[in-house]
Amino acid sequence: MTSTAALPASQYVIFLPVRNGGDYLRLAIDSVRAQTYTDWRLVILENGSTDGTMDLALAQSNIDPRISVVAASQDLGIVGNWQRVETLLRSGTVTAQFATLIGHDDILYPNFLAAIERLLVEQPTAGLYQTGFDLIDRQGQLIRPCKPLPTHETSADFLSSRGWGQRDSFGIGYVFRVADYLRVGGIPDLPLLMFSDDLLFARLAHPAGKACTDEVACAFRMHAGSTSGSQSARRLSASIEALQCFLQHIERDFPAYASSARGKAATASLIAREALIFRSPLLRWALSPAANQAINELHGKYGMCANGVFRGRWLGSGLVTRDVYIAMRTAFLALSLLRERLRQK
Repeated sequence: MTSTAALPASQYVIFLPVRNGGDYLRLAIDSVRAQTYTDWRLVILENGSTDGTMDLALAQSNIDPRISVVAASQDLGIVGNWQRVETLLRSGTVTAQFATLIGHDDILYPNFLAAIERLLVEQPTAGLYQTGFDLIDRQGQLIRPCKPLPTHETSADFLSSRGWGQRDSFGIGYVFRVADYLRVGGIPDLPLLMFSDDLLFARLAHPAGKACTDEVACAFRMHAGSTSGSQSARRLSASIEALQCFLQHIERDFPAYASSARGKAATASLIAREALIFRSPLLRWALSPAANQAINELHGKYGMCANGVFRGRWLGSGLVTRDVYIAMRTAFLALSLLRERLRQK
């Protein structure tokens, strides 16, 4: 059904924001309906689709009363659509103890909610819960499983591991208490939501920590249409501006971590992977003025934080040096931007 009225309460609410979900949406919905744990509600946040997404979502809601569709009255963009999660929860339109988010092209395995239930029993006081997940391609074939997860980590552990590239995180597989989501103000408003999930999960994991299981219970789809799989001048500019905002929030929210030797080293590692490649004029021409200014500031921050970060270590394995990595990434992105420019002509 399409509704903005109060929906029946459930243990879990699964939010699925979507615009033009295409063939993947049905797979995502089917994966929710296949859950072995059945006390859930799926809320599809439809955002002005033009490809039949709305019709598919409504058809599924007519089949299963646990599925609701909340349509936007106008194009909200990706940030505005995801921010409706907080609006619906804060207004009481959606009532649940726990919540999670899923991309329209991702899938939950049947054991996802059951795995979370087991985690809740094992670590009832944690502030955030996460299962293992697979990375899959367009056809749903396994690329690789996610990197190993600890059984428990603090917000500082999470930020450090993300800075060093030792932990995969793509937004899927996380479950949190609705009350905590509202306490931290929902999804942070960073450009195109880049780094927003890392900031959100760090906030949710503070102070009680994050409980994890290596049990693989969902999958993130890597393809050209996903934020993680696509490159364009707009996205590159947004990623740089978002990184700058992300680090500013970390300094304000977690000052002890940000000022520690551990925090500085992880920050240097993150900047090295995400921003040092933009020293090259082959790439900087494609960035917005704001992104170019952010690059200058990030390079300065890298210089202040990089003490003790050994060359090559920030890639995790240490098998590829910083200079080789930068050269490879610069060449790849330069070719991607050139193809984009040629397509626009």
